Amino acid sequence: LNITAQWDWAAFDPVHVILTADYVKNLGYDREEILLRTGYDAPEPRVDGHQVILTVGVPKIQRRGEWQAKIAYKYLEGDAVLDALTDSDFHLGGTNAKGFVVGGSLGVDDNTSMSLRWISTDQINGPPLSIDTLQIDLNARF
Repeated sequence: LNITAQWDWAAFDPVHVILTADYVKNLGYDREEILLRTGYDAPEPRVDGHQVILTVGVPKIQRRGEWQAKIAYKYLEGDAVLDALTDSDFHLGGTNAKGFVVGGSLGVDDNTSMSLRWISTDQINGPPLSIDTLQIDLNARF
């Protein structure tokens, strides 16, 4: 199950305030089925995840001087989704992680922007593991 909602407030056009909320729940996790097939007594289900993203700025940077700032909080339990389908940058991929993403983008020329993101994550269950990542990107559209 995946539910996503977005609210876009354009009262300061061209600057928008966009709030996005996302919830996921793995409805297919079956602890008894895992035991039957593998003989392994699986842990209690950890099948929920959510994220909230606040974006301020232009929705899509296309010209010099346009900007966008973003802050997000993500929480993704270990069995919420397939590990292969997660964001490979958040906690270096996979599930069982929670944390913040803070960043911004600036148009440096037409169809060219620079982005900076700070990703700070912690493991939810198991031994403590914190991963902080700084990303700097140059993006160009043709």
